[in-house]
Amino acid sequence: MIVYYDVTRLIARHSAPTPTGIDRVDINYANYFLKNEVKVRFVYQNGGVFFLMPALLANQLVGDLYYRWIQCGCYEDSLSSIYKATLGNVRLVKVKNDMIRLMKYFHSKIESIESVDGLLVDSLILDRLDDVVYINTSHHGVGNLEAYYVFKAVANVKIVFYLHDLIPIDFPEYVRPGDDRAHAKRVVAMAEYGDLVLVNSKYTKERFLDFCKQRDILVGNVQELMIGVESTFLQLVESVHSNEEPALDGDYFVYVSTVEPRKNHMLLLESWRSMRQKGLSPPKLVILGKRGWNVDHVSDFLDRSPLLKGYVVELSGVSDRQMVSIVKNSIGFLFPSFVEGWGMPLVEAISLNKPVVCSDIPAFQESGQGLCVYIDSTDATAWQRECMKIYADVDYRESLVKNYSSYKLPSWTSHFNGMEKWLAVLFPDQSVVVKGLELSSSELKSKFIAEGFSGSRVNATTKIIIGSLSRKNKNNRKSVVFNKKVKKFKSDPVAFFSDSRYLVFRLVGRALRRM
Repeated sequence: MIVYYDVTRLIARHSAPTPTGIDRVDINYANYFLKNEVKVRFVYQNGGVFFLMPALLANQLVGDLYYRWIQCGCYEDSLSSIYKATLGNVRLVKVKNDMIRLMKYFHSKIESIESVDGLLVDSLILDRLDDVVYINTSHHGVGNLEAYYVFKAVANVKIVFYLHDLIPIDFPEYVRPGDDRAHAKRVVAMAEYGDLVLVNSKYTKERFLDFCKQRDILVGNVQELMIGVESTFLQLVESVHSNEEPALDGDYFVYVSTVEPRKNHMLLLESWRSMRQKGLSPPKLVILGKRGWNVDHVSDFLDRSPLLKGYVVELSGVSDRQMVSIVKNSIGFLFPSFVEGWGMPLVEAISLNKPVVCSDIPAFQESGQGLCVYIDSTDATAWQRECMKIYADVDYRESLVKNYSSYKLPSWTSHFNGMEKWLAVLFPDQSVVVKGLELSSSELKSKFIAEGFSGSRVNATTKIIIGSLSRKNKNNRKSVVFNKKVKKFKSDPVAFFSDSRYLVFRLVGRALRRM
């Protein structure tokens, strides 16, 4: 299998000191394909055109970003030069290709196929006899339909997407104007052109299927793969000590999130102000994250409310190590978000054995495995009551943590094992090694029959093997297949082109029939 992995978002985010949730998925996939025994070609989009990224640049991009974002390494200035050579190169010239010209000539319905650089087309042509898959896990650039047409026509490429959520579509009030329409186009493209769509939760899968049902879109293979907790994060959990900077005095709750409307910071701020108005002395509230867009009312509370002075602390730009230290020394983790696709900070808080109070929403029920304290995201009184109970009652606090004994922490290892399984489903005709012999499904089935195995005596494992193996051994059968094609071409060239698996040849056959 050969993977064409899209790193457009990684290039665009080259200067970010810390990763978003989507960034983490994107860089982990890129690093996985780079480090494991997978033939990978990295591609990127510039001005609506797909380009093949030079291997040295791609390796440096992925390696440096993984080191900075996941392994908490230092900033690499070399990433700026990579950006300038790719996305930042406004004078990047697309190489023309004869096959693209041929497709434009024979397919009158397509006015322009300018979405794939000629060097990338050449690479696809060279790889066309292998199993080829294009993967995009970032939402970035999804919807370049002309390019998908070229991928399919040139090398019968299987297309795989990773869908993180449908929040802009379901809750347009929480995103910038126009983001809902843009995301709807992306999701439609995933549904119509994706041979496999991976999602981060059952909730996201249900929303995706419902979206497609409302639009009468037939969906192919959709599978859930939970996002894993970073092994480096777990190592930090073990290595960080309670006295590390930044040290915060006294007891406090923490909320790790960018300040934006759907994260519902106002509920916590109003709750803390209400408790102060009642004469109570609540613990501190630490908001860990930068201010986003459309949060003027939240900023007013943070900057101007006298009752919150000394009780609400804002921190941003902290490292992963500092974040772990802050959460590890808190008395609890709060997550009042109105809607989420998954909720990795919640999972990380559980791994730190911190009581979690969160919104009663489907994604949190799933990521928290029903073991957190779930409260309606609009019930400020219930949030106040629960926070004060955790603050005042140490035994209660410890009992909440004991509930995590049954929690199954998602890992990237299990994630990629699942990914490999579902990628294999895209190519069901692969041969395998059975007792040292590479056999196709028909050969394997004949072998079982010859040895006296009846259908009733074949166990489940054997049935799976027989059902999933069917690729003809290329080394043994290449000459036979080639001779058959030559014979067909000599006897009926029109049929030879018309019956081809490649769209370009079929277009040639169609043109010949008109002559």
